[in-house]
Amino acid sequence: MVKALSKESEELSKFVEKLRGVFISNTTATAIEVKYFPFMYLLIITSGVAVLFIGGFGVVIRTLSHGALMTISAYMGLLYGPFFCLISLSHLLQ
Repeated sequence: MVKALSKESEELSKFVEKLRGVFISNTTATAIEVKYFPFMYLLIITSGVAVLFIGGFGVVIRTLSHGALMTISAYMGLLYGPFFCLISLSHLLQ
């Protein structure tokens, strides 16, 4: 239909401009992701390891039970789960 009305080149230029805008926003989002998200992953994983290390030490010296350590680990999973989802979906939300 577009070709029949001889507006093919006009529609193509509109498409190229929109595509250029999408490319620029995608590149910007990727640059932000590369800059900040490794630190966010590192922070979340390091805090999890620290809690497990300190909790494991508490279990060894018998000031913390195995069940309490598992409960803390489960709560950490509930806390950090949405963060991981947001980090992985942030590229799609741009």
